[in-house]
Amino acid sequence: MERAHADEIICLDQMGGNLVTASAINHGISRVITELLTFNSGSEFYRYDGYLSDRVVGKEFSEVVKMLIQQYIIVVGFETDNSEKIRQDLSTDILHIAENGKRLIVVNPQNSYKIRQGDALFLIAESEPTEL
Repeated sequence: MERAHADEIICLDQMGGNLVTASAINHGISRVITELLTFNSGSEFYRYDGYLSDRVVGKEFSEVVKMLIQQYIIVVGFETDNSEKIRQDLSTDILHIAENGKRLIVVNPQNSYKIRQGDALFLIAESEPTEL
Protein backbone atom coordinates (compact mmCIF):
# COMPACT_ATOMS: atom_id res chain seq x y z
CA MET A 1 0.00 0.00 0.00
CA GLU A 2 2.87 2.38 0.73
CA ARG A 3 4.38 1.74 -2.72
CA ALA A 4 0.97 2.45 -4.25
CA HIS A 5 0.93 5.75 -2.29
CA ALA A 6 -2.48 4.99 -0.79
CA ASP A 7 -3.91 7.90 1.20
CA GLU A 8 -5.78 5.61 3.57
CA ILE A 9 -5.97 1.94 4.39
CA ILE A 10 -9.35 0.63 5.50
CA CYS A 11 -9.39 -2.61 7.46
CA LEU A 12 -12.86 -4.00 6.84
CA ASP A 13 -12.41 -6.80 9.39
CA GLN A 14 -11.63 -4.31 12.14
CA MET A 15 -14.36 -1.90 11.04
CA GLY A 16 -16.91 -4.71 10.85
CA GLY A 17 -15.95 -6.03 14.27
CA ASN A 18 -16.23 -2.57 15.80
CA LEU A 19 -19.63 -2.06 14.16
CA VAL A 20 -20.92 -5.41 15.45
CA THR A 21 -19.77 -4.54 18.99
CA ALA A 22 -21.23 -1.02 18.86
CA SER A 23 -24.53 -2.36 17.49
CA ALA A 24 -24.79 -4.98 20.20
CA ILE A 25 -24.33 -2.33 22.89
CA ASN A 26 -26.36 0.43 21.18
CA HIS A 27 -29.20 -0.99 19.11
CA GLY A 28 -29.68 0.86 15.80
CA ILE A 29 -26.09 2.07 15.36
CA SER A 30 -25.61 -0.11 12.27
CA ARG A 31 -28.64 1.49 10.60
CA VAL A 32 -27.31 4.98 11.26
CA ILE A 33 -23.84 4.13 9.95
CA THR A 34 -25.35 2.47 6.86
CA GLU A 35 -27.41 5.61 6.19
CA LEU A 36 -24.36 7.85 6.49
CA LEU A 37 -22.28 5.66 4.18
CA THR A 38 -24.97 5.35 1.48
CA PHE A 39 -24.60 8.05 -1.15
CA ASN A 40 -27.89 7.79 -3.02
CA SER A 41 -30.19 9.44 -0.45
CA GLY A 42 -30.27 11.07 2.96
CA SER A 43 -27.33 12.52 4.83
CA GLU A 44 -23.70 11.58 4.28
CA PHE A 45 -20.28 12.27 5.77
CA TYR A 46 -18.26 15.04 4.11
CA ARG A 47 -14.79 16.48 4.57
CA TYR A 48 -14.92 20.22 3.91
CA ASP A 49 -11.47 21.63 3.24
CA GLY A 50 -12.42 24.78 1.36
CA TYR A 51 -12.14 28.38 2.44
CA LEU A 52 -13.62 29.03 5.89
CA SER A 53 -15.45 32.32 6.35
CA ASP A 54 -14.83 34.79 9.16
CA ARG A 55 -17.99 33.58 10.89
CA VAL A 56 -16.22 30.20 11.42
CA VAL A 57 -12.52 31.06 11.76
CA GLY A 58 -11.50 31.97 15.29
CA LYS A 59 -14.66 30.51 16.82
CA GLU A 60 -14.65 27.70 19.35
CA PHE A 61 -15.46 24.29 17.89
CA SER A 62 -18.62 24.14 20.05
CA GLU A 63 -19.76 27.54 18.72
CA VAL A 64 -19.30 26.35 15.12
CA VAL A 65 -21.33 23.22 15.90
CA LYS A 66 -24.20 25.36 17.24
CA MET A 67 -23.99 27.77 14.31
CA LEU A 68 -23.98 25.16 11.54
CA ILE A 69 -26.73 23.00 13.05
CA GLN A 70 -29.07 25.86 12.07
CA GLN A 71 -28.17 24.99 8.44
CA TYR A 72 -28.81 21.27 9.15
CA ILE A 73 -25.07 20.58 9.10
CA ILE A 74 -23.64 18.52 11.95
CA VAL A 75 -19.93 19.11 12.60
CA VAL A 76 -18.34 15.99 14.10
CA GLY A 77 -14.64 16.82 13.99
CA PHE A 78 -11.77 18.59 12.31
CA GLU A 79 -8.31 18.12 10.86
CA THR A 80 -5.64 20.67 11.66
CA ASP A 81 -1.90 21.22 11.46
CA ASN A 82 0.16 19.23 13.93
CA SER A 83 2.09 21.24 16.51
CA GLU A 84 3.35 20.61 20.02
CA LYS A 85 0.93 23.21 21.44
CA ILE A 86 -2.11 21.69 19.76
CA ARG A 87 -1.07 18.19 20.84
CA GLN A 88 -0.82 19.44 24.43
CA ASP A 89 -4.10 21.39 24.28
CA LEU A 90 -5.97 18.44 22.75
CA SER A 91 -3.99 15.59 24.30
CA THR A 92 -7.09 13.67 25.36
CA ASP A 93 -8.96 14.36 22.09
CA ILE A 94 -6.57 13.40 19.27
CA LEU A 95 -7.95 10.58 17.16
CA HIS A 96 -5.26 10.22 14.54
CA ILE A 97 -1.93 11.72 13.53
CA ALA A 98 -1.54 11.62 9.75
CA GLU A 99 1.11 9.34 8.25
CA ASN A 100 3.33 12.28 7.37
CA GLY A 101 2.95 13.66 10.91
CA LYS A 102 1.85 17.06 9.65
CA ARG A 103 -1.89 16.86 10.41
CA LEU A 104 -4.10 15.79 13.34
CA ILE A 105 -7.71 14.55 13.23
CA VAL A 106 -9.96 15.21 16.22
CA VAL A 107 -13.57 14.01 16.65
CA ASN A 108 -15.96 15.65 19.13
CA PRO A 109 -13.26 17.47 21.12
CA GLN A 110 -13.89 17.92 24.82
CA ASN A 111 -11.14 20.52 25.15
CA SER A 112 -11.32 24.08 23.87
CA TYR A 113 -10.23 24.57 20.25
CA LYS A 114 -10.64 27.56 17.92
CA ILE A 115 -11.13 26.76 14.23
CA ARG A 116 -8.34 28.09 12.01
CA GLN A 117 -8.11 28.83 8.30
CA GLY A 118 -6.68 25.72 6.70
CA ASP A 119 -8.54 23.35 9.01
CA ALA A 120 -10.78 20.75 7.40
CA LEU A 121 -14.17 20.06 8.97
CA PHE A 122 -15.83 16.64 9.06
CA LEU A 123 -19.56 17.03 8.61
CA ILE A 124 -22.84 15.21 8.27
CA ALA A 125 -25.15 16.91 5.77
CA GLU A 126 -27.77 16.24 3.09
CA SER A 127 -25.43 17.57 0.41
CA GLU A 128 -21.83 18.69 0.20
CA PRO A 129 -21.50 22.29 1.40
CA THR A 130 -20.02 24.72 -1.10
CA GLU A 131 -19.03 27.27 1.54
CA LEU A 132 -18.96 27.63 5.31
